[in-house]
Amino acid sequence: MRKWIKSNIVDILVSASIIILLITTLSLNIYIGLYLLSAVLFVLAIIISRYR
Repeated sequence: MRKWIKSNIVDILVSASIIILLITTLSLNIYIGLYLLSAVLFVLAIIISRYR
């Protein structure tokens, strides 16, 4: 087991970093998407209240 880890340490580190990047990107995209959605809904509410 130790020999296998030593021979594949770069693959393990690269895989872990890619997984962490994907999880972070997905969570950030959700927050950014919700922020943009709230901004669009706010602007839409302002437009509707002006022409109502």
